[in-house]
Amino acid sequence: MNEVFNQNEILNQDIDDLPLMIKAALENSTQKEKLKFSQIKIGKSYLQGLKMIILTGDSSSYCASEAAAYNTELLCDIPSVSVHSQLLMNTRGIPAKDTLVIACSKSGEDTDTVFAAKRAIKNGAKVIAVAPEESTLYKMCKSVIPLSEYADSICGFCEEYFLLSLLSVYFGGKLGTMPKLNISVTLKLAEMLSGKLSFSSHGKKALEEAADYMTSFSDIIFCGYASDEASAREISECFRIYGGIKAYSLPIYDIRENSVNSESTLIVPIITNNANAALINMQVNKIKSLYSSTLIFTTESIAQECNLKDGIVTVEDSIPLFNTITVTGALYKTLSCINDKNDKK
Repeated sequence: MNEVFNQNEILNQDIDDLPLMIKAALENSTQKEKLKFSQIKIGKSYLQGLKMIILTGDSSSYCASEAAAYNTELLCDIPSVSVHSQLLMNTRGIPAKDTLVIACSKSGEDTDTVFAAKRAIKNGAKVIAVAPEESTLYKMCKSVIPLSEYADSICGFCEEYFLLSLLSVYFGGKLGTMPKLNISVTLKLAEMLSGKLSFSSHGKKALEEAADYMTSFSDIIFCGYASDEASAREISECFRIYGGIKAYSLPIYDIRENSVNSESTLIVPIITNNANAALINMQVNKIKSLYSSTLIFTTESIAQECNLKDGIVTVEDSIPLFNTITVTGALYKTLSCINDKNDKK
């Protein structure tokens, strides 16, 4: 019991630190209201010659890499994929000179990620390390993005995803695939992100009600599409590790009839991207026709656009690039509410 209580204390502290984490990451990546990754030794000509960008990592860092890969491809117009570091380190001949590898690690000491980065460098690829300063991964790479002092928190997924998203915007600016006006608006909204992660009393009440509802089920399946699928995997792991809850994740299109016990299982779709809203709404309607118990986590505008009224938890909108962070933050807070509820029993 004491161990669980201590875990929840740590979780609560990490949630409180989340706005500070995002603020620190933004300050380290900007200068005079412009993106400035001063330790990235990669020019426009190299980016233009790339055939692929590979994002890699382990555990939560892999989830952040997978979530960010979709944005990287969209903003840079370069084929981008996420590959788990355990797979990448055993892939011979790839990556090569025309491939950029972005290796993420909250500790900078993950054996698989360090080995994958070494193999990539040996094969002639350039590698960007997203890791704590003085770590093994950080020291071995010429181009680096330092993680903040909050990086090794339960909510570290959000910082890694945020930095990878800003890096995609930065590269998009260099390549000319992202207009200057769009970059300026993105940075303005990034500055507002910390405030959106501080929940109002009304928001907290909604999360407490969601927590009460979730505890009435023996199993929870989180699901999503594209970036949201990666967020679902991250959240399910947190619910298992820090809440002792039987939680799993699936792509939203893999929820099938009779695949789970509908009476004891809650389906939790995550929807953060307005561009995918119509497609996802079709999937959600299908899920609702198969399972009576669903709880959707989304933004206010998506809920309105898709006419979602019942069984939803909404957060204030940002842009699709950053909605992942605010919705994930709400799910972290919901887990904290579940743990508080269990502690009082």
